[in-house]
Amino acid sequence: MGNDDLITIPYVDEVRNAQTTEEKVEYLKELISSDSSQIKLHDYVIEEVRRFLSSTSEDNFAVNGRFSDEELLERISAYESHTKDLSAIVACLSHWASDNQLNSLSKIISRSCDRLLESQGGLVVWANLRWYPLLLLVYSAGIAAVERKNYKSLSTIFYTKLGLSGNETSESLFVQKVGNAAGELADVFKRIPEHERNFTPMSEYLYKLLQPGLDDLFFLGKAYERVFDEFEILFALVAADLKKQDDGYCWGPVGRFGWKGRRMGISPFQKLRSEAAQLKDNWGPMRAGMFGGSYERFEEVAEIYQKEILANQRLF
Repeated sequence: MGNDDLITIPYVDEVRNAQTTEEKVEYLKELISSDSSQIKLHDYVIEEVRRFLSSTSEDNFAVNGRFSDEELLERISAYESHTKDLSAIVACLSHWASDNQLNSLSKIISRSCDRLLESQGGLVVWANLRWYPLLLLVYSAGIAAVERKNYKSLSTIFYTKLGLSGNETSESLFVQKVGNAAGELADVFKRIPEHERNFTPMSEYLYKLLQPGLDDLFFLGKAYERVFDEFEILFALVAADLKKQDDGYCWGPVGRFGWKGRRMGISPFQKLRSEAAQLKDNWGPMRAGMFGGSYERFEEVAEIYQKEILANQRLF
């Protein structure tokens, strides 16, 4: 009596329903289409999160052991396989979610991160790679949200509060943690064949990896590249904005948008800034509360990011 010990609910040990990804997506669409299905929606996504956590646990992906390129490729492939269903689910939910359904979206993100906030020994590359499935989730959900212009979904994902980790005294936000992970893992993807010489190897890899599945879900066609770039720019700038608010240093992960427009034409980064300048407080991300809902704050961080991050890397 009087102890504050928490009881840990075990993850599911086996798949209870032999559903395909397509069948899961169809069922999710049914739940999303009715406001009366909020409880069923909550239970369904939590069941999928538990399944995801079980399959991606350290029991299956030990952080100890020696590094090799072969093991790296095997782990990346395995993480992708185990994240496939939840990536499709979170993409559909992010794309179509109403205001009443955003809580389920946030819960997927926060519960998927709980284990990653614990301090972990072992080989640094394997410990960092544990965040790769979360990068798959944020890219899938973020691209889907941008395509729909559902910036409330995107804002919900970015600003989901996570628990405390290590010696932190305040809760961090998801975009901060996953943005840091993107920075830590960026050069690891240069070890993947055909990505050795890429300026932004992880971004290029994800661009090719995610296109078939997202196109199948949302019929993106040629719009995929534009939507992908817009998501990555917002991802980078929101992370940079929060970093600047915390310690005055502006940094966010650079995606493939960083090298575009170097020789001719207007870059995706410049196009997004121009759109924001035209609409200001009526711009979708502003109305969704990103950058504190302040156009001036957005413009300040965008200017610093362009000058100090992109220019210094000679990618812009």
